[in-house]
Amino acid sequence: MKDRLGREIDYVRISLTDRCNFNCVYCAAGSVLRIPKEMMMSFEEIELVVKVMSELGIKHVRLTGGEPLLRKDIEMLIEKIRKIDRIETIGLTTNGYYLEEKAESIFKAGLDSINVSLDSLDEKSFYEITKGGDLKKVLKGLDKVAIIKPDKIKINTVITKYLPQELLCFLNFAKKNNFILRFIELMPVEGINFKDIYVPVSIIEEKLKDISPVELVSGKFGSGPAKYYRVKNIGIEVGIIAAISHRFCAECNRVRLSSNGVLFPCLNSAVGVNIKDLLKNGDRETLNSVIKETIYDKPISHNFTKESIHFNMCKLGG
Repeated sequence: MKDRLGREIDYVRISLTDRCNFNCVYCAAGSVLRIPKEMMMSFEEIELVVKVMSELGIKHVRLTGGEPLLRKDIEMLIEKIRKIDRIETIGLTTNGYYLEEKAESIFKAGLDSINVSLDSLDEKSFYEITKGGDLKKVLKGLDKVAIIKPDKIKINTVITKYLPQELLCFLNFAKKNNFILRFIELMPVEGINFKDIYVPVSIIEEKLKDISPVELVSGKFGSGPAKYYRVKNIGIEVGIIAAISHRFCAECNRVRLSSNGVLFPCLNSAVGVNIKDLLKNGDRETLNSVIKETIYDKPISHNFTKESIHFNMCKLGG
């Protein structure tokens, strides 16, 4: 389906929970008032929403959080979505902590690909960024996924003050393991000390050029907004997602659904549309109309400024 600006909207990101076992400095999940569990969408409700969305042109689904692997029996939801005819891909974004235990079952259920948030390869820095995370356990999870789906792993690294000194380590890590590496610009979300940890994308771009000649790679590696560069001396492609410095709103193809059933046409939308109530009576016609209208009225661009923050990352999954 196209919105009023002619953008093809074919991708939905669904937050399964606002809970997370990490409390990362760029997310501040621990400071957020939690959605009561009884208000979260059931798997059956999510299935119905995805079915209706698929009829409107949604082809790609990404399950996020908080930490989506905290949602009990997530495999059942993946199986349900996998059976919806028009859905082409199902992805998952996770902090990786539970991957060692879950990797086999979620891919068996029908998951296509996985993005793992990994912001340091140094145990001390990782612990500091996540406020208690276990790097070794995350790496074991990545090893498990690499056995099952070696070509379907992306590493998401948020650009903070910790990254510049580890940049070469990340490049070599991605090369060694055949991972797709993406660097994501920090967004000034609610509850974080933005000035204390922010590093401009330009710093990373310059450091990449110091390490090796780079060239822009045409084509896409999935349904996301990253621009990919070939780092010639290392022999890998690196994605950069710069939502603030280099807005990609003109090419945005997504909407977002929170774990309590609020549909947001933009990551920084001040107001979303609560569609959970429509699911109680199974009124697909009204649900279709509301979703269609929300997609059609998608704003021209986000309005991220340090003074206009309307969301916390753990509620919408980035």
